[in-house]
Amino acid sequence: MNLQDIIKLDKSLEFDYLRQDQELAKQVQIRLLEVKEVPNLSVQISAKLPQCGIELIKKFEGCYLNAYPDPDTKREPITIGWGSTKKRDGSPWYLGESISQEEALELLIYQLENNYLPDLEKIPCWHQLNTNQQGALLSFSYNLGSKFFGAPGFNSITRVLESRNWSEIKETFIKYRNPGTNVEEGLLARRQAEAELFLTPVA
Repeated sequence: MNLQDIIKLDKSLEFDYLRQDQELAKQVQIRLLEVKEVPNLSVQISAKLPQCGIELIKKFEGCYLNAYPDPDTKREPITIGWGSTKKRDGSPWYLGESISQEEALELLIYQLENNYLPDLEKIPCWHQLNTNQQGALLSFSYNLGSKFFGAPGFNSITRVLESRNWSEIKETFIKYRNPGTNVEEGLLARRQAEAELFLTPVA
């Protein structure tokens, strides 16, 4: 079956099926190029990971394909991709190393699934949150640490998540911006975006 037949019959299409039919995959990619929307078909993303959170992380972290030193220490931790400081095996990156865009995304997804999501799922209300709320907290944790809930210095966000008093969520997010530092402006923008996403109803 070709793409035109699928469109005419209004059929849905699984990405796994595309991997088995290279010609059909090529037709789909050409069609998506026409509408200027090309997905990455080779990177598997767990259904447990909120896509909106991944996109927010990518927006604020920025992607660097060449390893670079920490801006503050000028040394370790060496970082690459979207803020990744460790390889999949847990070993550090070194200056001079580089990766592709696809490898950067694979690394980000791997770290989110294995190093962040397990801790987030321990938050008592996590499974009652909608996708946007989970996405906002995923971005927050990637920036400030996966074990923030109940940790020293995170009393405000812990209290709001425990009480589920979402009327306080925006002002609570904004507290975590390192006031008076040279990163305050960037962190404020990120916290505002996370709060906005958290409060956006899922369609």
